[in-house]
Amino acid sequence: MDNFRDLGGIVTDNNREIIKNKIFRSDALINLSDEERKYLNNLHIDEVFDLRSNAEQIARPDEPIAVIRSVPALPDIGTVLEPAALEELVMKADDDMLNRLIDKVQSLYEVIAFKNSAYSQVFDSMRQGRTFIFHCTAGKDRTGVLAALILILLGCSEEKAISDYMLSNQYRQKINSRVYDLLKSKTGEQRADKIIRFYCVEQVCIEKTLSAIKAKYSDYAEFFLKEYSITDKERAEITELYTRKI
Repeated sequence: MDNFRDLGGIVTDNNREIIKNKIFRSDALINLSDEERKYLNNLHIDEVFDLRSNAEQIARPDEPIAVIRSVPALPDIGTVLEPAALEELVMKADDDMLNRLIDKVQSLYEVIAFKNSAYSQVFDSMRQGRTFIFHCTAGKDRTGVLAALILILLGCSEEKAISDYMLSNQYRQKINSRVYDLLKSKTGEQRADKIIRFYCVEQVCIEKTLSAIKAKYSDYAEFFLKEYSITDKERAEITELYTRKI
């Protein structure tokens, strides 16, 4: 687990703290070590939400540490933009194609937050106060957007949501460094600089998500109500379940 972390401990703008050991974000729960498996089992997780596509899940299924919910966050993106296929494609693409792929990936950030059935199921779980993990493959894009929405739902500022999103670069630093060195040796520094962007998170991406929301709605309360049927009363109840006064 290269990109696993607890959202607990983050302080909201309402002077509340997200309760620890309730909401976890991660990369795929595969190839777990004995130590990782023991750690996860001790968390008493109610549900694992797998945001990967059906093809990704079949190819590399999660280890069954809890009830696994298959909830593809981007079921219509097509196999070309699934991580394994995308990785193969970027290695073969010329510079023009790489730029188009970067634009395509960034464009997904403008639509992913709206009426996302996967995200809706996670919010339903939060209505019940369950302890859960949500993840995709690298735990940075589909997972990163959902984490940002959860933090905002619980009363965090955009700045804190963005900060948590950007932490994936720190958690994935070792693996990204190894990938970059390999890319550099095979393709040269200039091309490696462009390809490594697919392995990292960039602030402009999550900002595209938040900007798209604000372009459509007057505030986040309206967004959560219209997109996920979360009323102000329900939002307050969810906040009570997952945060505490400090």
